[in-house]
Amino acid sequence: MNIYYQKGGGITIAAKKLVEDIPTAVTLGLPETLISLTNKRGLLLISSARGEGKDTTIAALVDHINSTRSCNIITFEDPIEYIHHHKLSNVNQRELGRDTDKNLPEVFDRVVKLDPDVLVISNLKDMFMMDTAVLAAHKGILVIAGINAIDVFSAVEQFMSSLSDEYMRALFSRSILAVFAQRLMWSKPAKGRILAWEGLLASPRIQKYMRDDKIYYVKGQAPSLKGEYFPIEESVAQAIKEARLDYESVKSEPWINHDALKALLER
Repeated sequence: MNIYYQKGGGITIAAKKLVEDIPTAVTLGLPETLISLTNKRGLLLISSARGEGKDTTIAALVDHINSTRSCNIITFEDPIEYIHHHKLSNVNQRELGRDTDKNLPEVFDRVVKLDPDVLVISNLKDMFMMDTAVLAAHKGILVIAGINAIDVFSAVEQFMSSLSDEYMRALFSRSILAVFAQRLMWSKPAKGRILAWEGLLASPRIQKYMRDDKIYYVKGQAPSLKGEYFPIEESVAQAIKEARLDYESVKSEPWINHDALKALLER
């Protein structure tokens, strides 16, 4: 909750409701490829613009782990939006600044000592958080981290440019499992918003692009990267074919490659 003064001396309150009913990964429409990575060790990067459902996706992935295996899950959230109850796993949720020291570098310096099997950082904001995510993933912890970026390429570029040095960037390219970016699109058939997603799996070839700072080369080679790069047009085309989305509603979207979408719809 935030309380602040506005023009004229009035007081404004901005509050978010805590949610206990967490939607499942399947209900959200998350791909099986992403869900299966929750059994791995390494860094799973979830990106979207603000308000596009990133926190809900992270909560659904945590709930999936909590429901399917026994492990120690530690989350650092800013703020906590979903409440996780212990199921098969032990879930320790911490809100930054309220349940932790305000000295964030010191907080994240002690993270690995908490012995997590799964570490969740809901919103990567600075070098200390990003370095921590990479070091934890390198030590064999599954790290699920959120970042505000509109696509997988922006997410990778923003993350790597914020790391402290070349050594950390090299560790990142070796530790990354996948980058997942999402948008929520209004659907007339569903009478609500549905998920459109883009994915980048960290194959040896993709890791080399990251290490060589050539991640944007991927988009130009998309046809030859089947199974490694999943352009967002694929999920949009699938939604149209399944009548969850109508073509007319996406024609004006500037971020869609309409030639690629038409080709996918004609298959």
